[in-house]
Amino acid sequence: MAVVASVASYWIFEGDWKFLPLPLLVGIAIVIVQQQDRVYKFLDRLIIYSLAWGVLTEFFMAGQRYLIMLPQQPSYPFIYYFFNYKDALMLTGILSFVAMLGGLLGIVMKGIYILYFRNK
Repeated sequence: MAVVASVASYWIFEGDWKFLPLPLLVGIAIVIVQQQDRVYKFLDRLIIYSLAWGVLTEFFMAGQRYLIMLPQQPSYPFIYYFFNYKDALMLTGILSFVAMLGGLLGIVMKGIYILYFRNK
């Protein structure tokens, strides 16, 4: 669901940075979906899922670039757009980092929720 939302937002905003709040929502969703109530139990999963989400999002963005450029340059393989794109690694890192920050925000929100409803 997160990958579909990020791909849809990237296509809607055409690669502009207005889609950046979406990784925050993805990070929050990664934390909220998990059934743990201790941070140390799912912090490693948050890191792995954030990195995987960043790589998958960059993969789909490279796919979009490939499909757009396919009629003009049919001789370039898809690997060129994914690995030789100069900013691909940086964009993957940024998306993963923002998703991680969203996950940390989700940890705070989940902690407040647990503390509030345990005291009732």
